[in-house]
Amino acid sequence: MTDFAEHSRAAARHTRIVDAVMTQSLPILMRWPHPNPLCDFLCRPQPQPLADKAMVAAKTSVWQRGETALRLALADPVLPRSVRSDMAEVIGGLVSLRDDLPRLEEEIAAYLEEFDAQRSEVTNLSDIADSLRVLRRKLRGKPDSVTGVDVALAMLEDGASTIYDPRHPYYRTLGMLDRVGPAKTPTDPEDVPDVQAKGIFGSIGDALSSAADYVLDTAWEDAKGAVVGAGAGALGAWATGGGSAAGGAVVGAAAKSGAKVVDDVEDSVKGKGKGKGK
Repeated sequence: MTDFAEHSRAAARHTRIVDAVMTQSLPILMRWPHPNPLCDFLCRPQPQPLADKAMVAAKTSVWQRGETALRLALADPVLPRSVRSDMAEVIGGLVSLRDDLPRLEEEIAAYLEEFDAQRSEVTNLSDIADSLRVLRRKLRGKPDSVTGVDVALAMLEDGASTIYDPRHPYYRTLGMLDRVGPAKTPTDPEDVPDVQAKGIFGSIGDALSSAADYVLDTAWEDAKGAVVGAGAGALGAWATGGGSAAGGAVVGAAAKSGAKVVDDVEDSVKGKGKGKGK
């Protein structure tokens, strides 16, 4: 199998897995282990603003949150068999690479910081691809990480019409949640839901705008996960047929996606999402 074919196959697996997680985003958060950030917020009266420390459950690492999200998605009884197999393999990779992923992320932290410095200039998926090509040149001495960049580029192309499309139902849900999310207090006049303030058509326009913001952030984090995961995935045989850098890229990117879905839905439900205040 050529490198291009392997990278394309890895990207397609990532798209299928993340699409399944996005489709189940609210059920995943509802089933989240205690303390449950969604139920704790919705099922308890909030008469006064609470300190962030009191409102937000303690965060585990992004890799742990991603693994939990994938495990909860895997429990869906109607999940297609092919997606179930891919997701189970990624979860196995996360278990096996649990110690390696944070270590590899730390090793290439300087490269990722330079990459992150370009985020403010990104306005579309093509900009992300350009930033990845710059990162690829800087990582020339790390062939496994370069493979991660190549898989990330393939992911952008494969997911452009699904998981990286602001018209995906998941992003539309986030956008609308942002516009109608709960006020900090019931009587705060500056935090009235925007459907009342702007009308339904104005709110829909803002929802689509914030949806596009979510797409770019998700794709950006997925790309970093692929680069880290590729370095970890090349370390040993952890998957069916043995581990690989391309397989590790799927593990890292899917974990980042899973964690981001949970974090973004939680923020949107709490009225703290990207569209709030637009």
